[in-house]
Amino acid sequence: MKMKQIAIAMVALSAISMAQVSAGECVLPAGALARQVPVATFKRSTFMMQQSPLVAMSNSYEPGVVDDASCYPFNCYPGGGTADDPYVLNVTAVVSPEAMAQFGAKALEAMAIRGMDKLNQTFMNSQISHIRAEFVQLQVVDDDLYAFGEKANLQADIVGYSNCLECRERRNFAGGDIFWLFHPYPQEMGTFGLSGIGAEGAVINLSAVTDVNGDPSKTIVHETGHQLGGGHQVESLISVGLYEYSHAISCQQDDGSRKHSIVSASEHSNAVYQFSSPSMSCGAAGETENARTVSEYAPYSASYNRIADVSGSVSLSAPEQVAEGGAVEITLSRSGDISNRASVGLWIEGAAVDNGLYSGDEYRFVEFDAGQDSVELTLATQADGRYQEAAISLELRLAYPAGLALHQGESDVTVALTNVDQPSLGKVSLSSSEYSVSEGAALTVQLNRTDGTDGQLSVQVTTAMGTASTKAVVALNQTVVFADGETSKVISLTTNHISDHYEDGTVILRLSGKAVGTEQATVTIHNVDTKPKPVGGSSGGAMGLDWRNALALFVLLAFRRTRK
Repeated sequence: MKMKQIAIAMVALSAISMAQVSAGECVLPAGALARQVPVATFKRSTFMMQQSPLVAMSNSYEPGVVDDASCYPFNCYPGGGTADDPYVLNVTAVVSPEAMAQFGAKALEAMAIRGMDKLNQTFMNSQISHIRAEFVQLQVVDDDLYAFGEKANLQADIVGYSNCLECRERRNFAGGDIFWLFHPYPQEMGTFGLSGIGAEGAVINLSAVTDVNGDPSKTIVHETGHQLGGGHQVESLISVGLYEYSHAISCQQDDGSRKHSIVSASEHSNAVYQFSSPSMSCGAAGETENARTVSEYAPYSASYNRIADVSGSVSLSAPEQVAEGGAVEITLSRSGDISNRASVGLWIEGAAVDNGLYSGDEYRFVEFDAGQDSVELTLATQADGRYQEAAISLELRLAYPAGLALHQGESDVTVALTNVDQPSLGKVSLSSSEYSVSEGAALTVQLNRTDGTDGQLSVQVTTAMGTASTKAVVALNQTVVFADGETSKVISLTTNHISDHYEDGTVILRLSGKAVGTEQATVTIHNVDTKPKPVGGSSGGAMGLDWRNALALFVLLAFRRTRK
């Protein structure tokens, strides 16, 4: 099999348009990095800057057939290379403190796991069934180990971090065959990611990733394609791949759209999760065979590191309860064989995080030196100034062990953060000091709870008669209960329609209890009836005589005439 001899290759995925230079073109900077690949064993060592470049390889050896004597330490092939027992490509996610601060550990872990899932989907879509990716560890690199961004660009960081000896030992011990480095580079918005052909590492620029909903999965799979030997399309400015046939696909379709395989130097939103092959639209034998490249080279990548043997176990301990605002003292203890180094992740979760009683890092990466039996951590909590009847939980959980065993019941602890604030019941007031309602209608009155809502609070609502008739209203004698946190309640006052009463009247609405603000209000009940006019009335001026008075006057006048 004829192969390219590649001295040095670094692959960048940029946002430059196809009209300028195809997005995602390769660059070949002097002094860039590559993995050294010994021909005799096909085992990749670490990134080396001063030693020989990536040498030409032959496929005369198959994974797993080399003699044990020639097998590098930690470099024996896992798996059997079949669909039922695939080679395992272990992935480590490396995150910077800046990435943690901007996105949070949960979101970063989700990005890495989604990227791994999409990588496995891409393997299957490309008919590659003898390789499977697995996520082994989430590592946080503090600035005192390596400060990302100080060199101001992705290329300098991927080279610098790859050659950081302590960083390399940490990754190798966890068993990661490849790693994805997550960091925001706002000064390089045009570059989504960066990797080398056949390289161990890839960097994902969190400031520039524009996949759907901020999901960098396509960028991750694209860069991993380079890590596994794949190159851009032949038409791109720099199309280098591991072999002469290691090229992606980017071509015009009959409907005017473009077809992009995942490693093409093109806009990622249009790329499909598939490595190029001659069977794809626009594919060409001997040219667009990234799937073949990955299929042949990925087993060697999967051999780069072996997950460290488990030696001993680790347990987690913390106090059962701590007053909010206090410090939670945590101890991670090793037992059994502690002669080797080890590492583990600690998740800090629960309602205390959700409610702001703990606002520190939600994930800690903990390392043990050889012979070290314990690590102690202190978590600072905050008092929220609000009374809580029940304690709020802070949940601690170990994950991603390297060189350690986790046992059920020893790897998770719940700490109860107890309340230190005194309850503030608040006070209840009527929403107004005056109300009005038409007789026969119901009046809705709102009661407001202010100046505190801690615990249960009860008030009594009663009515007293003002000028209204006792028949005008349905008397109230009601207990209103506010639950913890409840700020308002509504009551109803029912009035009656009195047909032979024609005046407005008033009723007094009163509150009573140990926490009362506005104590009473006046309710005016408006009459809705019109007073009837007198029956048979006269137009006789001011006298206003009706027929009875007229009859009486007539009799009186007749009597006086008779006497005369």
